[in-house]
Order: sequence, then C-alpha cells, then structure tokens
Amino acid sequence: MKERINKLARGIVDLDFPELKFSNSSFTGTVNAGEVSKFDIILTSENGIQLKGLIYSDQPRITVLKTAFGGNRTRINCEVNTIGLKEQDEVKGELCVVSNAGELKLPYDFRVRSYASGKLMTGLRSGEDFAALFRNEEELSLRVFDYDDFE
Repeated sequence: MKERINKLARGIVDLDFPELKFSNSSFTGTVNAGEVSKFDIILTSENGIQLKGLIYSDQPRITVLKTAFGGNRTRINCEVNTIGLKEQDEVKGELCVVSNAGELKLPYDFRVRSYASGKLMTGLRSGEDFAALFRNEEELSLRVFDYDDFE
C-alpha cells in the first residue's frame, strides 16, 4: 500500500489490471449426503499482473477455507457440507470473487445423493457382486465396510 501511495505521489498511475482466468467457469456435480466434500478453484492472472482479492459464497453450505488470495496463480480450497441434507436436495448458488480484476461470480450446483446401506447391501450377495461394484464405483465399494450393518 505504501508503494502504491508513493507511486501516486510521484504521478505514476497504474491503469493495468490483471486478466483473471478460472480453472472452471462453473461447478456442478453430485455429493454424498451427510459428508463434507472438497473442491478446488485455481485463479490465474493471464497477463502476469498480480491478483489480489477476496472470495466468498452466498450459501452457508459452501465454505471457502481461505477467503483472501494474492499472486499470479492461486488455489482456493472449498468445502460442500451436506450434513443434514437428504437425497435430491440441492446446494445451489454463486462464489463471489472481488478482486483488482473486478467482481466476478462463479455459479455452482451440487445435487445430494444418498446411498442407504440397505439398498447397497441387498445387492451384494457374493464376492463377484462386490468385485463388480468395486470396478464401477471404487470409493463407494470401500464405504460398505463403514456401515453399521456390515457383517
């Protein structure tokens, strides 16, 4: 800030602004009910001028882990909290970026899905059934072991 004031006092005015580019123009997907899922946004300055700013969500279920950012390339970590939501609920809104490149909005839309252990466990009758589930959905198949009714 002091450097900027000194430049202004000497009559030097920076009229260049960074050209902000996002890793994604929007975020959509499916998240599991009762979990906290993570996603990342990468902000890049296309013309090499350093970015400075803040990012926040208009929806309390989306948490930006570090709201302030700066630099030519920055990774922003976010979380989607679906604890207390049920299947077919939606987490929809915008991430608001206020920076020296201007104010921009990134829309997001996450659908909540639920894998009730009863539905999943009834489909598993043999080792081959589990192997097929593992090939199709590895993460889900490993969650089977976390269910209370797993024997």
